[in-house]
Amino acid sequence: MLGFSVAHLGSGKFTQDAVDLLVATPRGNFALVECTTGVISTDRKVPNLLRQRALVIEMLARSNHNAVRVLPILVTSCAREEVEQEILPAQERGVLVITRGDLEEMLNQVDLVFDAEELYRRAEEQVAGAIQQSPTLPGLS
Repeated sequence: MLGFSVAHLGSGKFTQDAVDLLVATPRGNFALVECTTGVISTDRKVPNLLRQRALVIEMLARSNHNAVRVLPILVTSCAREEVEQEILPAQERGVLVITRGDLEEMLNQVDLVFDAEELYRRAEEQVAGAIQQSPTLPGLS
């Protein structure tokens, strides 16, 4: 609905540690999407998502696709106020957090024509801003 190509990955017992969705923009950039119905769990879900991102980047590099960008995204069904304390630490590590309210806002706009590349660019900017504001964590490549 938002202009991305989507592959559902994480529903079987053999893919439990994999991300739930792999989405691609029309230009071939990827987002790894982990979904949760609870808290963000920055001690477990965020590191796992970052490991998955590193593996994808490594595989892309081996196949000579170094220019492809990979954005890790954590989607929660919780309201923003329920996970507010966990959003900034996740985004400072390079993970975009999308809450129930964010999803509802996107769904309310599905009648509009979406530019997946523009949505991706704005998501990257949001994460980059959090990384730059972090006093303790270096920027991610």
